[in-house]
Amino acid sequence: MSSGMAVTSSMTVISRTAFDTNILIYSIDLSEKDKHAISKRIVGVCSDLGGPIALQCLNEFFRAVTRKSLLSSTDAARVVNESLEAFRVVAVNEADLIEAIEIHREHRFQFFDCLILATALRAGCTILFSEDFQHNYTVDGITIVNPFKLSESELDVLLA
Repeated sequence: MSSGMAVTSSMTVISRTAFDTNILIYSIDLSEKDKHAISKRIVGVCSDLGGPIALQCLNEFFRAVTRKSLLSSTDAARVVNESLEAFRVVAVNEADLIEAIEIHREHRFQFFDCLILATALRAGCTILFSEDFQHNYTVDGITIVNPFKLSESELDVLLA
């Protein structure tokens, strides 16, 4: 089995990769072509696998792209709606809140990033693509990977 997926006892394939809000934003932002291409690939592969996305990412995405005028509110809503259909949306629950607080206290990350980490952990992810953390830093079994620091072949392995 590839490193990007796990098989449960009932042979249901689940994705083990997730991404942070910045990856979703770069996937629609053409201003940084290299980051756009890499992010679009990550989002596409995760979407094809029906992988998880933190509801927090969609909240942050809508706010960021409309505030920065990257997309109109209509176009941003369209991306959010498409994401709701393409991904397994993982909303924050009470246990995630407690986990996020612990991650924040131990690692001093931004709190809303901790919520994304907590939901990714609960979703069974082992890799979180983000540029907002230290590259290759591991928190409770999930490794944070900055995809923009990887070679194409390294990214291929993680997305296979």
